[in-house]
Amino acid sequence: MNALSPSKAIKTPGVAYYAKEFEDYGSESEFAEAAVRLAVVDPQVITGRVVGHLDVLDGDFRPFVLP
Repeated sequence: MNALSPSKAIKTPGVAYYAKEFEDYGSESEFAEAAVRLAVVDPQVITGRVVGHLDVLDGDFRPFVLP
């Protein structure tokens, strides 16, 4: 099992309400694409990780680390 974390804030109604200013946003479509890619990855290769969505999209699947 893996978990997907946003690499950048995704502009949702909740983010827009509570955090008025972010310098950079990730797109909803990028996050959705990353979710699909992570769901179909071979569990013998990637398992037990929390992965940022941009790390899934670039194919690295590096574990998520807070900046």
